[in-house]
Amino acid sequence: MRNEATSLPGRISASAEKHPLATIGLFILLALGPFLNKAVHIDDSLFVWTAEQILKHPADFFGFDVNWYGSADSMASVDCNPPTFSYLLAGVMALFGEREMFLHAAMMLVAFGAAAGISEMLVQSQSGSIHILPALPAVWPEGQVRGLRARGDVTLDIVWSAGKAREITLYTSHAGRLSIRSTVFSGRFSVVDLASGRKVPVAGTGMRRTINVKRGKRYVLTAVS
Repeated sequence: MRNEATSLPGRISASAEKHPLATIGLFILLALGPFLNKAVHIDDSLFVWTAEQILKHPADFFGFDVNWYGSADSMASVDCNPPTFSYLLAGVMALFGEREMFLHAAMMLVAFGAAAGISEMLVQSQSGSIHILPALPAVWPEGQVRGLRARGDVTLDIVWSAGKAREITLYTSHAGRLSIRSTVFSGRFSVVDLASGRKVPVAGTGMRRTINVKRGKRYVLTAVS
């Protein structure tokens, strides 16, 4: 019988679990890498022109005119974005020049930081312990996410409202004790084995609880109103 842990999908899954940030970086590289040497186009020009201005006058980033709508207008009236990205590009240009490859590589780092940050805001995990919605932004009071991976070979679907988790679905690939910290436990709640429909015993107090999970099972944690 083939050992699932030594199969190619099993090895990829285990590697992604152990190195989540590296996995995010790999996917961003695969998605954006082919466009590293693509020419600057459309709105990219605004950021590059502002970066060139920053190199000349660092404190006067929008102090020039640009013909964007058919007539000369101040850059401040055309570009409504903060100059943060342009300062980053200015630093890259000072070191490596204006080659598109280096400019796009810098933006890939921004994409990686954003993706990694969002992932960590929604789920943080250590071996055998998962924290759900540890740093949910106030501007996301309601939402849902599917397919997040956590250490321990656990996949999660999360639904939240009013800034609190309302339903969490766990897909477990290994048996053992799983510690979960979540606002779903802040009031009445239920934990159910989805296949059998039976309630699962829960240990612990407050918002940190522990359940015994089995391999290949799905569990639904629900806040009961």
